[in-house]
Order: sequence, then C-alpha cells, then structure tokens
Amino acid sequence: MFGDLRVVLAAVGVKLPSLAVDWTSAGTTGVVLIELGAAAPAEVAKLVDALRKGARA
Repeated sequence: MFGDLRVVLAAVGVKLPSLAVDWTSAGTTGVVLIELGAAAPAEVAKLVDALRKGARA
C-alpha cells in the first residue's frame, strides 16, 4: 500500500519528500501508520487538486 501511494502521488505530479512508514508507532501500538510529513505549499495544492478531481469522478 505504501508503495502504491507513492506511485499514485507521482502519477498526479505530487512529491511528498517525507512520506514514510512510521515504524515507531507500529512498534509501540501495533498499528502501522503512514507519515505524510512536511510538504511545500505547491505540493499540497497539487494534492488537493488531485483529490478534488477524484471526488468529482
């Protein structure tokens, strides 16, 4: 799933440089979380645009 997220984001031109699996939470709680991290405003705008287009589809 994590790799799929990176591929799908790249397909719509979005790069989240801090995208990673949060292994600390997984080890502590047993729940694997995906860390979306920090992103430049331009990347966030691209992500929002892609989500809006997907919501309309």
